[in-house]
Amino acid sequence: MTSHLTHNRIMDFVDSKLKQSVWWTDKTSVNEKTYQALTCPVCNRKGCAWAYRTFPLSINCNRLNECGARTKTLELFKVRQNIEKEFKPTPDDPNKPARVFLATRGLRHSLNGLAFSYWPNVRNSGCGAVMFLIGKDRSGKPVYNGRLINPRTNDAKQHNSGSTSGQFWQHPGLEYDPYKPTFVTEGIIDALSIIEMGNQAVSVLAAGQDPARVDLSAFHRLVLAFDSDKAGIRATKKWKGHVPDAETMMPDRGQDWNDILCSGLLEEVTKKFNQSLSRYRINAALGLAKSGHEYASIYLDYFKIVPGLFDFNGCTYFSYQKDRGDNKYLVVERCGKFTLQVISFLKDNSNPDHPEFRYNLKITPQTGTPIHATATGRDLATPRGIKEFFLSHAKISYEAGAHSCTALATKITSAHDAPEVRQLSETGYDVKSGLYVYKYFAIDPEGEMLLPTAQGLYKINQREWCTPPSHSTDKAIKPAEKKIEMSNIHNLVVKAWGENGAAAFAWMVSGWF
Repeated sequence: MTSHLTHNRIMDFVDSKLKQSVWWTDKTSVNEKTYQALTCPVCNRKGCAWAYRTFPLSINCNRLNECGARTKTLELFKVRQNIEKEFKPTPDDPNKPARVFLATRGLRHSLNGLAFSYWPNVRNSGCGAVMFLIGKDRSGKPVYNGRLINPRTNDAKQHNSGSTSGQFWQHPGLEYDPYKPTFVTEGIIDALSIIEMGNQAVSVLAAGQDPARVDLSAFHRLVLAFDSDKAGIRATKKWKGHVPDAETMMPDRGQDWNDILCSGLLEEVTKKFNQSLSRYRINAALGLAKSGHEYASIYLDYFKIVPGLFDFNGCTYFSYQKDRGDNKYLVVERCGKFTLQVISFLKDNSNPDHPEFRYNLKITPQTGTPIHATATGRDLATPRGIKEFFLSHAKISYEAGAHSCTALATKITSAHDAPEVRQLSETGYDVKSGLYVYKYFAIDPEGEMLLPTAQGLYKINQREWCTPPSHSTDKAIKPAEKKIEMSNIHNLVVKAWGENGAAAFAWMVSGWF
């Protein structure tokens, strides 16, 4: 099956799901390029969203000031989670799940001449993988690298067969020009994404790869294009030290090159990619800065504003400009040796007349393991409260002044990516969502078993999350600890008795606590 047919099939599949969903309304209109007047799955406003007609990989909210969410339809309709069920391998196409997975990644033209295969049940995880042939090791055995199609929450996404040390991947169907810029990425999916956008790229397979052992001498214009996270920044520094003449680029923080590819129609994202090259170079320059002050100076020179509160080298900094006569000079203060991420907003409705928000935070010391802590409004209301909070809950000294505390409180309370979570008052059935919620598992109205995130949260829909009450018992059975997983028992019950059986199963398990 050609890549074009696979791409069209998966787009038709998503298109069908969209038209049958509650997000498609009686006012939805169709024009040459888009579907208009869809319902936004996040703000739930009817008629305020749109999607590309031939590439409906996201529902995009037009209310940019109030919402502006870009909801990925592959996640909304659980397409990737069900690839191995919906698109099973056949004798004529044994690699169908892998082919469909690559199509969901927006890869089309770059699949021509590409060597890949589907491996079922990798690492006995119950999940298959798309695998790419890299080459052979010293003994002549083939070496493969790839990634799981739908890994469980705590499973590693990448998978190797054979040692990839000193190895790199290049597209077997692409004729490389040694004097043309060659992007060097961590993963093969990122390299394929850059190739899809009209460039040539190779993958060194891991951020930790030793550049001294990888021979890229055939490519005379290297562009180091690793991710903008800690591992990517370390890899860029290491490779830049080994290949000082190489250019450096990074995607925007929180994105990778495949996210950019999947953000719209190919011709549009290719144009956007080419127009953003200068910013990608600045992203790399920020990652390679030698100090917090240098970071803020680079940011100010390019964006013409100070970065305010920012993370650098495992620390949090605050920057501002101060008047000195007719001129301004840049001031950069270190807030502390930590970085902070808002995990969720927890709305406690135990007193309906006075609901209270709490802020679930992930605080990562510069050296040490991340700490999860919950802040209240009182903790964030004053500089003294913030400093006491960090000393009490994170063993960290907050070093900066009052203005930085205001900026930190604003960052926490306005974190748009963090979901709002409703804490349940009772273990078991939740009338509002229809879920049976316990500490280590939940059952949705369709009878499917849900496992919590690492923070103990259950996703109800695109907008709503919930978490068990704080008094939920620690003696609850963990499915992963059982020889026969509870999901297997649950599936048998549902097959026999339907949704009533699911409810009975939930009450039965609750009795085991």
